[in-house]
Amino acid sequence: ALRKAGFQLAYHNHDFEFKPLGDNLCGMDILLDRTDPKFLTMELDLFWIRHAKRDALEYFKRYRGRFSMVHVKDMAADGAMVDVGAGVMNWNELLTAARKAGVKHAFVEHDEAKDPIAFAQVSFDYMRRLGEGR
Repeated sequence: ALRKAGFQLAYHNHDFEFKPLGDNLCGMDILLDRTDPKFLTMELDLFWIRHAKRDALEYFKRYRGRFSMVHVKDMAADGAMVDVGAGVMNWNELLTAARKAGVKHAFVEHDEAKDPIAFAQVSFDYMRRLGEGR
């Protein structure tokens, strides 16, 4: 019904999808392994996968083509969410791997920015500089 209406169903993760469920599996693995990519695309939240102590690069390799979008959120050394470019995330490596894995859209976000306009400007400026360096 969604496809007939011109829509694509997508799923966005947080950290709880990566909690172990046994047999070395987690909910995210089950979701990726047991759904048809024709009907479900994925948006990998790069902050939350790191928060769950999982490797986004591994997921991009293992599930190549399943992620069409990413959430670009940065993490400080203490685990707090910070403006993009102000944390410890290796954006060159992550975004290069994302692109190779089929990601077409990246959304910069901060769940609880104190000043959303300042966050947007700082993050936009960082992403522009990052893109110019490629």
